[in-house]
Amino acid sequence: MLKNQKGYSIIELAVVISVILILVALSVGVYAAIEERAEYAAVRAKLQKIADGITMYKADISAYPSTNQLETLADKEKITNATTAKFWKGPYLPQTYDFDASGLVVHSECLKFSWGSAAGTAGGFGRTTAGGRDYYVRAIAASTDASCSATFDRLEKIQEDLGDKVSKYDSSTKELQYRFNYTY
Repeated sequence: MLKNQKGYSIIELAVVISVILILVALSVGVYAAIEERAEYAAVRAKLQKIADGITMYKADISAYPSTNQLETLADKEKITNATTAKFWKGPYLPQTYDFDASGLVVHSECLKFSWGSAAGTAGGFGRTTAGGRDYYVRAIAASTDASCSATFDRLEKIQEDLGDKVSKYDSSTKELQYRFNYTY
């Protein structure tokens, strides 16, 4: 009589549910890895984009933006000097970038970007090299919250991958200096 009933046994249902759970667990792990690689690429790309924007600004204006005043690269209205505004051909950074009150580019609640000279360089920006002058975009910890540890791990990974392009990584302050060269 049981052989004529249609349906699934508990064992069959348990096997199907187990397979589904295994597939979900694998996909969550893959998704997390993809999300991590995307965030790493976003931080690295933003470092390069800010460096490129500063270089283009310098080429057009013949001067650098004030330290930490990166919003002048995205919005002509932020420029207070009429001569500078006359030669401005930007935007040099995407207008979708967020800026804080002091002019830093905000990447997340954990990370901000600044630019300027190397730590310890007195009397001006960058260091003079045979081909020009080196300048630095800084990735700076915006928070010391434990939830930001993945972001700081990304900075360490970027430091390892970029090698000689990174002049300094301070694991205690969570600051990475990305070197770019302006040839004159």
